[in-house]
Amino acid sequence: REEGRGAGADFSPVASGLRQFGFQPRLEARRRASQKSQNRNRGGKSLCEGEWTSLFASSLFQELVPWALRCCFQRSESRRFRSRQVNPARQFFPSAPRTETRSKKWLRSPPAGKNLKSSGRGELLISLCYQSTTNTLTVVVLKARHLPKSDVSGLSDPYVKVNLYHAKKRISKKKTHVKKCTPNAVFNELFVFDIPCEGLEDISVEFLVLDSERGSRNEVIGQLVLGAAAEGTGGEHWKEICDYPRRQIAKWHVLCDG
Repeated sequence: REEGRGAGADFSPVASGLRQFGFQPRLEARRRASQKSQNRNRGGKSLCEGEWTSLFASSLFQELVPWALRCCFQRSESRRFRSRQVNPARQFFPSAPRTETRSKKWLRSPPAGKNLKSSGRGELLISLCYQSTTNTLTVVVLKARHLPKSDVSGLSDPYVKVNLYHAKKRISKKKTHVKKCTPNAVFNELFVFDIPCEGLEDISVEFLVLDSERGSRNEVIGQLVLGAAAEGTGGEHWKEICDYPRRQIAKWHVLCDG
């Protein structure tokens, strides 16, 4: 009986303990062979309680189990620490994700005119395209954001009026639909203007953002002028569409007092 147990008797409970922590390779085959030999020598009888106690008290089992537990604990702690890391970009951009991700897009500086609140009358996103072959100007009123509160309820009903000027004379006008109760309106409305002359030197476009109020005169929230004589982003935007005809170019513009 003592010869039948051999070295496999100490090895079988160690393998079953290590299998709980993922130490599976090369142990399963030896465990099965040892179990078959033990059952054959014992006539199919199982180990008694005292024998199991002596096997679990072996030095190899007592050394490997604490080591496996330490490895599992350290791995779980490292994962928990990584999940709690705060994205350093939130120090500069509050809208960045709370936890750091693989993409570092929030660490890059934002382009000019984006993600920056205007301190005055709000901002307007305009897209322009000059078709030199048909001599037309395509104007797309896309969005407005950070519009000031204009009425008692604190909510405005904005819409945009677009005026086309030639040599300081208004030759065409259009307007968007009214967006109810929002300081950040989305319009996405397109207008096509016929240009009466060659080129855009004497042409300018005026944008008036108004608050729709029934029974009273609509209040002007902000104004924007794009043209060759315009200053700031208005002049830069106009120069770009003149240099690159047939290309749709969109820019944010800060509104000024009307």
